[in-house]
Amino acid sequence: MDPDKIMSEVIITVLREGIKEGVNWLKERKGRKDEEQAPEEKAQAEPIKAKEDLDWDKVATLFWLGNDLMWTEDMMYRGAHPERVLQGIDHALQYVSELGFGDRSLPISELTLARTVIQPFEGITNIDDRIANNIRLQYKSADKNIEHVKWYLSRLAEQKEPAFSKLRAK
Repeated sequence: MDPDKIMSEVIITVLREGIKEGVNWLKERKGRKDEEQAPEEKAQAEPIKAKEDLDWDKVATLFWLGNDLMWTEDMMYRGAHPERVLQGIDHALQYVSELGFGDRSLPISELTLARTVIQPFEGITNIDDRIANNIRLQYKSADKNIEHVKWYLSRLAEQKEPAFSKLRAK
């Protein structure tokens, strides 16, 4: 049998299993969402409080965390290889840990989930259209995780500096 054909079948099998797991996870999460408010709705009802004692004085770490979150989204938007995207996620994970977020915190959970979604594509060298479409779908999923992290960090920062007003383009 042709090695490319074998690799394609392996990848399809891995993707199929991953998609099944993803669908099951989404079904479970949807069931919980009906019982809970969405994070955005909760934020309007009550202030967010990080359980961790965060080190807000690490301004360089905060800067590079924001940079890597945006860079990672840009890499996904541009269709970069999964290794590049994973590099950005790994850097962001390191930065949130350095800031004091615990293993069960929202930023680490969301970034770890994004990494888990993209990791099966790591090391694939022969990307055909079918695999590229699957990668794009996984990038959309991971982008939502990164958006949750950005939203959460933004809310925490706004509470840390209540007088701050974000400027918007007109």
